[in-house]
Amino acid sequence: MTTLRVLCWDDPRCLAPMRAAATAFAAARPGVRVEVAGRPLAAFNDQPIEEAAAGHDVVVFDYPMAPRAAESGALLPVRPAGAGAVGAAHGSFDWDGRSWGIPVDAACQVAVSRADLLPATDVPRTWADVLAFARAHPGRVAVPLFHSDVLCALLSITAAVGAPIGPGGFVADDSAVEVLCELAALLDDQLLDRNPPAVLAELATSDRWLYSPLLFGYARWSAGPGAADGEPAPSPTGARLAWHDAPTGPDGVIGSLLGGAGLGVSAASTAPDLAAEFAAWYGGADVQRRIVGPSGGQPAAAAAWDDQDLDRAFGGFYSATRRSMLAAVRRPAHPRWPAFQYEAGLLLRDGLAGRARPAGLAAELRAMQRRHGIPTASTADDKVVPA
Repeated sequence: MTTLRVLCWDDPRCLAPMRAAATAFAAARPGVRVEVAGRPLAAFNDQPIEEAAAGHDVVVFDYPMAPRAAESGALLPVRPAGAGAVGAAHGSFDWDGRSWGIPVDAACQVAVSRADLLPATDVPRTWADVLAFARAHPGRVAVPLFHSDVLCALLSITAAVGAPIGPGGFVADDSAVEVLCELAALLDDQLLDRNPPAVLAELATSDRWLYSPLLFGYARWSAGPGAADGEPAPSPTGARLAWHDAPTGPDGVIGSLLGGAGLGVSAASTAPDLAAEFAAWYGGADVQRRIVGPSGGQPAAAAAWDDQDLDRAFGGFYSATRRSMLAAVRRPAHPRWPAFQYEAGLLLRDGLAGRARPAGLAAELRAMQRRHGIPTASTADDKVVPA
């Protein structure tokens, strides 16, 4: 018996489709067993890839970890795949001429509202609208400001204001930091300790918040009856969340950062060929459409995002956020990015908690960027354009 050990993050979006796929993969291959384990979302965001890969054959990991995975030898290169991935997910795990992961989960930062409490015509569309809405509705707007999310929020705003950001680097723009600081000052301080699943859970199950302008989308929170094995259970409010594109900046640019995940083959694997076969199989368009999406996962395959039946089963999530997905920008590709991301998230979170001056906070962020050697984007490829 050959056992493949797969490490996910511990949300039904990752675990449920992986377990369903593990059963199908093993059923077609006598003598193969696939074990699925989970780690907290915070570990998915912050744990060094070397630690995550140890003791596993296949690892679900975030694309900014790819350069570090290559440099450290934590993962084995895989055959290039994911040509059918949606938007910027295609090629997101490539580094130094090789692929280090196969895109299997696609997400980006989008907006979400309670359709029963906020008419669609009242949902803010621009960042100017968002700030005006937050002032007019004290305590009714939510944005996850946990350290691993607050930098992502800033990078989405950076894209919206038209400042350079992409695989080549980014600019810690004063105007983007100012928008983030102004918004945070209008939010509940408890959001400094909330991540997207926590915000979505409360948004769906209480009437505390009306709207979030920016968080990573989770299709499963709009699952209809019978979809995704009942995950999540219908909320006590009976509410279904309505999804929207991320807010635009002054020039009409949708500001959204790519999230999602890929499958990597651990250098510690005792069955690397089988692990690579599983990763490629799981990332294939057929499995993404037939198993991953219906099980409550969030496929990376464009074919799944275009599947009308899947879209209907999940409350129109895919069609409502597709423009943001196609406009989403990637975080810089650099071996030091994971360390920078962690430290920068803490810097921003503490700065927002202490009501730091935006210009001073932006200057501190730029100094940290220089210390880590993260480039300032300056090429045309890293400039965002209207979607």
